[in-house]
Amino acid sequence: NAGWAAAGFTNNTTAVPPGHDDRLALLAAMRAYLVAHPTYETNLPQPDPAPVLAITNAAAQALHGQFVTARALINTTSADQELCKDLRDADLEGLYQEVSGSINEIRGLLAADDSRWETFGLNIPADPTPPEVVTGLSVTPAGPGKGLAAWKHARRATGYRVFQKVIGVDTEFHFVERVQDLEFTLKGLTAGQTVAVQVAATNEAGDAGMSAAVEWVVG
Repeated sequence: NAGWAAAGFTNNTTAVPPGHDDRLALLAAMRAYLVAHPTYETNLPQPDPAPVLAITNAAAQALHGQFVTARALINTTSADQELCKDLRDADLEGLYQEVSGSINEIRGLLAADDSRWETFGLNIPADPTPPEVVTGLSVTPAGPGKGLAAWKHARRATGYRVFQKVIGVDTEFHFVERVQDLEFTLKGLTAGQTVAVQVAATNEAGDAGMSAAVEWVVG
């Protein structure tokens, strides 16, 4: 009947909307409905140890305040993260230019087959060697369905190949992405899955062996 729409359920369903804006609108409509129909307010007991479920104007108002505060915090944090990323990217570009300049200077001082190239952590141009194996691999939660893989620099590496395997789903590791950074965000995973990750350092001479695998449970 029309009461459902008046209470905020306008899409012929009582499911909680997936979007935050729609959830906030539903909460506001439910609060207005309870203000207009105070006799419909109730407190429903729940199985222990859950608290009583309050279906009241006051509860809706409290939830609305918590919701708005949480959204403001998310927006502020997102802006801070974006600023930090921009600063990091600028520093990374500056470091890249410094290192590139140093390599060009070394190129003018050492012959292409000079063994001292490796003293600087670089490959011998005339006889390149694959990089060392990646160590220090770890994975930390990075939001729903995401994990941040990070590792230590492998000597002579110019890039890294990231592999993953969903335990119980994949029979073997599969290639995900090639990156130059020392971290990579794994995305699009399902909460509760156990995922194994490996990283292989690479350069113009080829790939190193795989790092030790690290497993983590997706949040």
